[in-house]
Amino acid sequence: MSLSFLRLVPSSFQFRRRQEPFPFSQLVDPDSQFIEVKGLSVHYKELGAGNETFILLHGFGASVYTWCEVMQPFAELGRVVAYDRPAFGLTSRPLGLAERLAELSLPTLVIIGDDDRLVPTADSVKLAAEIPAAALVIIPQAGHLPHEEKPAEFMQAVRAWLEQ
Repeated sequence: MSLSFLRLVPSSFQFRRRQEPFPFSQLVDPDSQFIEVKGLSVHYKELGAGNETFILLHGFGASVYTWCEVMQPFAELGRVVAYDRPAFGLTSRPLGLAERLAELSLPTLVIIGDDDRLVPTADSVKLAAEIPAAALVIIPQAGHLPHEEKPAEFMQAVRAWLEQ
């Protein structure tokens, strides 16, 4: 049996443009920073200092706020920068960068969960393979957000990678 739903709208109903729930200025935290990169306004947060620098890249639909549980532990290891990817969070709309992965020359660690239902694990394995000399860690019993779901295991993987 299939059900169908039909909602009738009276002819007198007037559609109104939805108002933004919050002004942009209310979404910006005191520690939010912005930088212009090739015409894009990029929102980021930065903590810590030292010889090591960690750049945290959030997943689809997320923002810098996804890293709140691990920013401080990273800051104990060195400088940590989390930024909103283009078109997410408070960063402006994108430019295509996927085809430039092979140009990365920095040490790169890709950490994923083995049960990611948003981005198939195989896609993340392929991503790691496209980045020169990237290391890959797959955290068991974690999904798309291993840094939120398993922060201790996530930081253990980071520390082990740093020791190599």
